[in-house]
Amino acid sequence: MREYETTLIIQPEISDEGVGTLQERLDGILEGLGAIRLIYDDLGKRRLAYEIQNFQKGRYVMLRFLDDGSNIKGLERALGLEDSIIRFLTVQVSDAVEDVAARQAEAAEEERIRAERPPSEPRAKPKKPHDSRWKKPNGSGPKPRKRKNARPPKRKRRPKLRPKRHPKLRPTLRPTLRPKLRPKPRPKLRPKPRPKPRPKPRPKLRRKKLNPAHR
Repeated sequence: MREYETTLIIQPEISDEGVGTLQERLDGILEGLGAIRLIYDDLGKRRLAYEIQNFQKGRYVMLRFLDDGSNIKGLERALGLEDSIIRFLTVQVSDAVEDVAARQAEAAEEERIRAERPPSEPRAKPKKPHDSRWKKPNGSGPKPRKRKNARPPKRKRRPKLRPKRHPKLRPTLRPTLRPKLRPKPRPKLRPKPRPKPRPKPRPKLRRKKLNPAHR
């Protein structure tokens, strides 16, 4: 007999009752295939490394069992039909288990210890180093330190409103002592006149010669 371990990722929205129903279903699948279940451990919700089927978290479940290796494909086929299971992976833990009864007793003790394990508490957010410098709600506590050579905040300048002047009252510009040298304007090139078309010569009129007999 060989020992296998299957890790399942279940949808995080499923309640504890749904997880218990899934456990009973897995036990029935292993019993129908002729495998021996050793350990079933619910590892709780964890954050996924990447998003799977629009889920950022998943509920991890570890399942260990004994089998000769011929029913692994049937088990994975049954797991693939479960809608609540997002991912699953089966690996071989031990190549040969000689004493099955001793391994079952060891697995039962390990499962009991895992069940008595306290649930993992959420990690507390680390406090910022400057939180203790501010005043407490009752007014006690040290005052916040002022930075040396701190620049005052910039004030927004209001736009100056200049009165409109009459065009006749505008001051004339003073003539400069040195006139600015401006480039000479280029002469405009006139287009060449088109030649007039020559009149066509008129065709010469030829008189018909009369036959003297008709005179």
